[in-house]
Amino acid sequence: DKYKKPEGRETEVFAVFELGGKQYKVCPNDLVFVDSRGDLEVNDMIECNRVLLLGSKDETIIGRPYVPGTSVVAAVEVSALCALATLPPSSPHESPSCLFGRS
Repeated sequence: DKYKKPEGRETEVFAVFELGGKQYKVCPNDLVFVDSRGDLEVNDMIECNRVLLLGSKDETIIGRPYVPGTSVVAAVEVSALCALATLPPSSPHESPSCLFGRS
């Protein structure tokens, strides 16, 4: 009785799912940043059936390769495009201004 789980508390669960070739670990109400997809708008719902693992304190279910009959559902909250700049390799003799073509 001393170690009995309190009633009315949500069980802490997590899932590992695959989306766009990448794996994400999520818990309920998590924010997940994924690669941009042109077909999605803000407030769209995504349902991903590629759940690789479900877990809690008491139990873990590992898929082979996916856990059957499960999915992760999410809503798109923000859609943003980010440009990544790749700097060319520099030698120790180049100053940072040389990398950007400034004199």
